[in-house]
Amino acid sequence: MKRKMFWQILGLTSICLLLLFAAGTLITYSLGKRMIKNRLETETELVAALLDEPSDYTAFEKYYNNDELRVTIIAADDFKVLFESDKKEELETHKDREEVRYALEGNPKAVERYSETFHCKMTYYAVKGAFSDGTEVVVRLAVRSSEISSYFYTSLPFFALSCVLAIIIASALANRLSRNVSSKINEVSASLRSLNAGEYMPLHTDEREPEFYTLFNEINELNESTHKAMLREKEMVKQKSEFFANASHELKTPITVMRGLTEILLQDESVNERERKQLERIHKESIRMASLISDMLKISKLERGATEEIRESVAVKEQVNEVIAELSAEMQKKGVQAQCFGEATVLADSKKIFELVQNLLSNAVNYNKENGWIKVTMSETDSEATLCVKDGGIGIEKEHLPRLCERFYRVDKSRSKKTGGTGLGLSIVKHICALYGAKLEIDSELGVGTCVTVTFKK
Repeated sequence: MKRKMFWQILGLTSICLLLLFAAGTLITYSLGKRMIKNRLETETELVAALLDEPSDYTAFEKYYNNDELRVTIIAADDFKVLFESDKKEELETHKDREEVRYALEGNPKAVERYSETFHCKMTYYAVKGAFSDGTEVVVRLAVRSSEISSYFYTSLPFFALSCVLAIIIASALANRLSRNVSSKINEVSASLRSLNAGEYMPLHTDEREPEFYTLFNEINELNESTHKAMLREKEMVKQKSEFFANASHELKTPITVMRGLTEILLQDESVNERERKQLERIHKESIRMASLISDMLKISKLERGATEEIRESVAVKEQVNEVIAELSAEMQKKGVQAQCFGEATVLADSKKIFELVQNLLSNAVNYNKENGWIKVTMSETDSEATLCVKDGGIGIEKEHLPRLCERFYRVDKSRSKKTGGTGLGLSIVKHICALYGAKLEIDSELGVGTCVTVTFKK
């Protein structure tokens, strides 16, 4: 951003300087042209005032063959040339000369045109005059138009040097400004990152920079209030997690006892059919509650960071095969077929990968159709390893997808209860992915099936 800002400021400054340079040169050229014309008009008027007798022509002999100034005296009645400082030119009539006509009309004007004599553009100016005997004449002076250019080219290096110096100064100022703004933005970014990390790093304010001073004060106030709210919240989450863990732990023992007692009573042959159905229901619910408590404890450990982050080489295909073998009875009951393709290796805790695969495949089985299918695909590159679990099950409506990983969230509560689902499976998967920096993607279509993809970075 700093470099982009530098070039933007320098580019804008350079454009302004070039426009200013162009305007300056144009004005200089115009002023030079006007100055030459004013000089020509003044000198023509002076020559006309000094001309009294034809013998006065000798005063103009110094202009003979002069490359800078040309003097011409023309008779007003027949337009014959009475005197010409450039002796090379033939003395022809000047009736068709614009400047002569303007002079005789009493409205003298400077005229610029190409001269065949000098082979260049000349600027002419003529005025009406008279000798002492009343003879009217036209006094004309001419200068090379290049005189204007020479004046312009003399000032051009000064303008060019000024422009170069201005660009150098602008470059230094642009660099300083871009560095200052960039440092301010980096400071804001660092403050926000510290806030995201749970800390609060206030921005340095300086009253000498009123714009930044006001903005930084507002950011500081907002960050401070956000930090306080976060502290009250990251505390509420801690208390919630501790309560969650403690409650799960306390429920584990009575549920285990309940499950054991129902298993003993179910073995008693004296129990009648009605009582047996009630005991079987209690036993089934105790198993579901035990599974729920187990999942709650797993999530609590993951949230509190109580689990050790083990990183070892884990063959994902072995975990998939083990889970499929574990779920084979349920799969046979529903007629679900599973296929595995490819291989992948990740650096993680094998138990965590097993839990991840177990939850994904359990969902694929529980929410599948009768005689459905499951396709597990594994692949890896030098930078990542991917696990994809796809099924042809009942699918999920699009509006439910953003909340699937929320704790206890169920799309169909009655079906989840029937299949023994706890509503914590995908939440566990999400926490395991977060533990190892893996990316979790879920795509599903109602009535078509679901595809869950987990991508691990190597």
